[in-house]
Amino acid sequence: MKKYANIIDLQSDGDEAEKRSPFYLKNEQICFELADYIAQKEGKLKGVYGAWSYHVISKIESPVEAVIEIKKASYSSGNLLLSTEYQSLYVSSTWKIRFNSNTIPIFTIYKVSFWNSIGAIFSTNVRRLQGGEKLFVRSKDHDRLKRFLNSFSTIMDSNELYRMSFDRRKLELELRSKNLHLDFFDQLMQQLHTNSVNTS
Repeated sequence: MKKYANIIDLQSDGDEAEKRSPFYLKNEQICFELADYIAQKEGKLKGVYGAWSYHVISKIESPVEAVIEIKKASYSSGNLLLSTEYQSLYVSSTWKIRFNSNTIPIFTIYKVSFWNSIGAIFSTNVRRLQGGEKLFVRSKDHDRLKRFLNSFSTIMDSNELYRMSFDRRKLELELRSKNLHLDFFDQLMQQLHTNSVNTS
């Protein structure tokens, strides 16, 4: 990582025993994958990782300004050979992309729960998202929004999307997954850049 020293600050907090753990190596692989991607985009990244967790924040400026933050936290007995199936695990990937658009309506998509499903009954702006049985979408223009959301079918079908929103200036997605989906992120950035240029 020396060639990225000016823009990448990725540190390990693992001791020698942890560094031999397959979980440490997997977390390291994920963090370095993101670091390499951000470096190629001439962005900035700072983070720390170990056998049980990682927390990395990164930023790029082109083709649009975006922040990617990835987090993982494992709560276990400290057994380096214990599968993550038997650990309490939190993992997320959050994208915050800044761009202006008057053609994409304001919206929020979120996971269905018992309580928000009750609230949806009394709202004319909330619908169950077609193709995403476990997602609700709140918007005042569902027909126009549907065309934009066609680009996200792969993410929605994967059941990894936890929340997504747009407020005319920023698109924010939260995935509950260790998968980075950087190829999709690349395509999305180009699409939003084109949209922003065409509406400016």
